[in-house]
Amino acid sequence: MEEDLYSHRKSNLIFLFLLITSVFFMTTRLNDYVIGFKNFLFYLISPTPIASSKVINSSQRFSKNIKELVKAHQENINLKKKLEKYARLENEYVHFKEENTRLRNIFEFLPILSKKAVVATVVSREPNSWFQWVIIGKGKNDGLVIDAPVLAWEKNNSYVLGRVGEVFKNYSKVILVTNAFSALPAMTGISGHEGLIEGQNNSLVKLNYLMKENDIKVGDKVVTSPLSSVFPPNILIGRMAEIAPSDDERFKSVFVEPGADINNLKEVIVLIPE
Repeated sequence: MEEDLYSHRKSNLIFLFLLITSVFFMTTRLNDYVIGFKNFLFYLISPTPIASSKVINSSQRFSKNIKELVKAHQENINLKKKLEKYARLENEYVHFKEENTRLRNIFEFLPILSKKAVVATVVSREPNSWFQWVIIGKGKNDGLVIDAPVLAWEKNNSYVLGRVGEVFKNYSKVILVTNAFSALPAMTGISGHEGLIEGQNNSLVKLNYLMKENDIKVGDKVVTSPLSSVFPPNILIGRMAEIAPSDDERFKSVFVEPGADINNLKEVIVLIPE
């Protein structure tokens, strides 16, 4: 109650001040000093370049200090705008420089694949399907087909990202390796033990059906298997993160951390089947 009363009283005082000021300007002879003072008040209310020009061009009788203050304030506003513009340009420069570095590394890698490949940009993602699929900006017109393998480029290496699930004229839907409906034959990189990578709809995938006697440990590489009908063999999937419980006594399972940074996808490499 007291706060409302104080706020109401404050509004009345402001209105009274403005009213008295208006009456003063209407009844007082508008000499050079009054005109300068009026222009200064307008500048305080709306510090635009036009209002600033009126104050600076006021009669010499108006305070020189106030003119210099208005001029300095206007220059400060202009400098802040320029700094904001340069900051935006710098951010854009850094963004394009990083993008250029990524693309250059990818295109240097493509000849090594000895396969026809298309580089596509990730154009859409949905929070509720973050680990399930992404939309890329290439489609039928670029030669993409269903089940074409999709790779991600991270730290100067390629990693399994997923496969093309749907193809449209100018864009496609990529089913990520982390999708719960994704399954991929894989093997351990050192010993060559075979298993099956299955998505979990989260940041880890699970390598199942490893034989109980297989010697595996956390940190081992996991790569695509020659048994895969989609991916070429020996492409990195990720590294073993932790041993997982298994429902079958004959096998053991392990959680694998994908090498592809699912949270930071920008460009992908789609391999076009011959």
